[in-house]
Amino acid sequence: MENIGYEKVDNVIEYGTYANRGGIIDLFSPNYLYPIRLDFFGNKIDSIRFFDIQNQLTIKNVNECKFYPFSEIFLNSQTLKNFQKNYIYHFKRNDKDKNYEDITTGIRINGIEQYLPLFYDDLTSLTNIIPNL
Repeated sequence: MENIGYEKVDNVIEYGTYANRGGIIDLFSPNYLYPIRLDFFGNKIDSIRFFDIQNQLTIKNVNECKFYPFSEIFLNSQTLKNFQKNYIYHFKRNDKDKNYEDITTGIRINGIEQYLPLFYDDLTSLTNIIPNL
């Protein structure tokens, strides 16, 4: 989950967070107003429900849900390697460069999206996807 932008926490109360407690996974996806609770029985999902972050009570049971990446930047070994190489190439780095140090250790800092081109070798322009733009 961390690779697609979600942060592991003890209790899910904000978008982009998830918690794993035994056979329960709580996830707060940006495409829903309430977080999702997946209740497992073994390796199968037993129930899916939306819950209230204040009292942890079920709001609604559902048969399915979709969740999307929380960030455009996936932090994995390849993207972190790209970031290191590109950051050093494009910026003068000093010994106390907190952003560089945090990101290269896998910490998702606020505003990390400004470094998007440094993580990927090839980004496609919107004009390449949508004709006549």
